[in-house]
Amino acid sequence: MYIPRGTRHAFKNIGTEPATLLVFYTPAGAEQFFLDHGADPDPSGQPLPAWDGETFAAMADALDAHRMILLPGDDDWAEP
Repeated sequence: MYIPRGTRHAFKNIGTEPATLLVFYTPAGAEQFFLDHGADPDPSGQPLPAWDGETFAAMADALDAHRMILLPGDDDWAEP
């Protein structure tokens, strides 16, 4: 899928089985943010805690370096 620059997006597995997501960035570079700042999954399968305001604030420089903007608001997922 192509996601135009500046488009708010996210991914969610709405199935009952674990899934794998393979993402390509063109041009490359944005993936480094996730390698540097991502969290490994919980081995028990529990979801990771949501980021709080303090975590977002600490990430400001890293987000800016990758020209990423996190938009506020709840992510209301539409069910198919």
